[in-house]
Amino acid sequence: LPLIYEHPSDMLAVMAQILGGSAFHTVICIDAVVILCGGVITAIVGVSGLLKRLANDKVMPQFLAYTNSRGANYSAIICFVGVSMSLFLAIFDPADPTGINNFGGVFAISFLSVLVCFAGAAVLLKLHRSKLARLVIAKWWQIFVSLSAVFVGLIGNIVLTPSVFTLFLAY
Repeated sequence: LPLIYEHPSDMLAVMAQILGGSAFHTVICIDAVVILCGGVITAIVGVSGLLKRLANDKVMPQFLAYTNSRGANYSAIICFVGVSMSLFLAIFDPADPTGINNFGGVFAISFLSVLVCFAGAAVLLKLHRSKLARLVIAKWWQIFVSLSAVFVGLIGNIVLTPSVFTLFLAY
């Protein structure tokens, strides 16, 4: 346990170093970078598409719907990067490198909140099933178990780091 408290943000890399040496440590670090890059690219594509659709539906400003000749909407991407950087700058303190854990905590709460929305959508689909053209195959107990597990994770994150939850609410 002391090792976990000494290295909260790079525990997997430290364990790889202990268990497999420097080669395994390098493989784990490269894998972490690739996964992080994939997550960032996925977020940029998803958010820019969402912003474009919301702009087309006149919910967001129209400049977010503009695309270039290749079909990319740079204004939505720039807005997403700006909000992400402002969150990073609001949280990160160079004097305290452990502050980056708050950044991960905000994203953990965000992800769990999205999962709650998915479970809520599943409940709405079950309730309005007769009006839908396709079948809803999720059973009530599956929805309940999923929602319960997500709530446990969400409440656990909030209880363990209330300051991170405050940052989440600010954004």
